[in-house]
Amino acid sequence: MSVTPFLMFEGRAQEAIDLYSAVLPNVTVDTLQPMPPEIAEQTHQATGREAAGGGGPLIMMAVVDIDGLTVRMNDSPIQHDFSFTPSLSLFFETADPAVFRAALAGLADDGHVRMEDRDDYGFAKRFAWVDDRFGVSWQLALV
Repeated sequence: MSVTPFLMFEGRAQEAIDLYSAVLPNVTVDTLQPMPPEIAEQTHQATGREAAGGGGPLIMMAVVDIDGLTVRMNDSPIQHDFSFTPSLSLFFETADPAVFRAALAGLADDGHVRMEDRDDYGFAKRFAWVDDRFGVSWQLALV
């Protein structure tokens, strides 16, 4: 048995994988399965919902390892009435101040800062909370 975080994007999964690979240490893509265009079109036609944005090829399933945490990601071929929520976050910890600063800067770029980088909170020397440009919520701690 396993329990794995699963992130569903609307046409931006590859962009998210590229960002996470660029700003977080130890990110590897274990599996990347493109979505056949006919599946995306069939779903769009069957539901009558708008096609997901992004313009590039959609990802049916990606398995990404973020420093030992397996995260599954995909693109929905259609738009939904929901997205990510800050009530569920990925909690990133590092003991390296440079890694903390780089991850915070990269994830906050074009995103939303919920809590600014602050001094010691007791559980971390530094802490910040951001939603990245895709809406995925990240809590970052320098320990």
